[in-house]
Amino acid sequence: MAYELFGDDELPTEAEPNAARKLLRLGTDVEVLAPASLRAAVTAEARRVAQRHEKSRPVAAWS
Repeated sequence: MAYELFGDDELPTEAEPNAARKLLRLGTDVEVLAPASLRAAVTAEARRVAQRHEKSRPVAAWS
């Protein structure tokens, strides 16, 4: 399975959760338009990241 990124670029992957993590590495520079199942996987993973950061306390401030 492969997902179209930009023109001929593709993201080869076996599972959508892996593709979601790879795409989230690009931060706000990426938006998944299709397939809907990959868009949902990216949304779910991003929510898990946000929830983790909302619940946790910083150990030390960055200098």
